[in-house]
Amino acid sequence: MKLLPFLYQVGGSHLTHEEDASSYLVTSDPPVLIDCGTPKGLDVLQKNLKLIGFPASSLGL
Repeated sequence: MKLLPFLYQVGGSHLTHEEDASSYLVTSDPPVLIDCGTPKGLDVLQKNLKLIGFPASSLGL
């Protein structure tokens, strides 16, 4: 879910798993994931990242 031109919500109880907190992607260079979720929603989170053009392999540390 795009929140701002440079910020997406890619995880949370309504997006990945009911027990997840929110996860955000900042589309900087390199892109940065702020993930406050649980491992239970990881597969869906990775799919959500790919859907918006940022596979997990593109993320910075």
